[in-house]
Amino acid sequence: MTDAPVKQLWLPTPAGPRLNVIHFPSRATAPKVIITHGAFSRASFLLRLSHFLHHQGFEVWLFEWRGHGDSDPDDGSTNYESLAEVDLQTVLLHVTQHSQGSAPIFFVGHSVGGVLPWMLLARHPELRSLVAGVVSIGSQITGAGSSLARRAGLLGIAAAVHLLDGAPCSVFRVGPNDEAKGVMSQWVSWNRQGQWLGYDGFDYSHASSQVQVPALLLAGGGDTLVAPLHGVAQLHAALGSADKTLLHCARSAGFAEDYTHGGLVCSPAAMQELWPLIATWIARATRYTLPLGQGMGGQGERNEMSSAKARYADP
Repeated sequence: MTDAPVKQLWLPTPAGPRLNVIHFPSRATAPKVIITHGAFSRASFLLRLSHFLHHQGFEVWLFEWRGHGDSDPDDGSTNYESLAEVDLQTVLLHVTQHSQGSAPIFFVGHSVGGVLPWMLLARHPELRSLVAGVVSIGSQITGAGSSLARRAGLLGIAAAVHLLDGAPCSVFRVGPNDEAKGVMSQWVSWNRQGQWLGYDGFDYSHASSQVQVPALLLAGGGDTLVAPLHGVAQLHAALGSADKTLLHCARSAGFAEDYTHGGLVCSPAAMQELWPLIATWIARATRYTLPLGQGMGGQGERNEMSSAKARYADP
């Protein structure tokens, strides 16, 4: 960490919309961490986590997609592809240019924000060497329609999104931000059909098997609707990396609580045990030394990661 002030900038994308980016500077050689939110959300949800990682010495770039927070409004064409291939790629290339290869770059994303990096890397093999690792928190794409009742619920969501031409947060009673029709329609389709296909038919599951980027995935023990364990496990299984870890953040697996979807980021227990785990995983991947007394500690973190498979039981 440095004494340089936190900066806010509006980063233009090739498609036009400007993205709100909050930059937490650090030493040139410190790992760079690009952080983004999920659906119906904005940067404020991840602000404390960003401050925490910055205090561990990382250089943090927290950004909002188009149509969220202080970024430019959605123009009606937003879907997962535009968020991954335009918004996320714009930030990645900006951070790459800014750092000039001085340090590795990581993604940390919650919910949808943890899916976008895998979509970008699946479609763009030339970008994979730029990314040292991805942390996906409560992220899945095909597991929310695992029963007839849940598929019926997804049909209801699809009908409401079509009728309202989007997903107003006031109607869905989720988060502080409206969500784009294209984003919600794709999420519903993937979870109803159990297939991760782009609008053009691109098979993300197949392409992800070629992505060798290290991965840490966190599934909440109390997250039974948005990102249930079996859904996160399907994403984990699709990734081709030999260095990938799935942690079931539940009491039955030795964690402090059965984490809900939002609680994986913002609960007091997450601040105490999950945030340090994320910081230590990034540090381990880069051999970066955390400040004294921070993180989980070398041996403790290695034990945690090595026991992950034993702690995960396929439901």
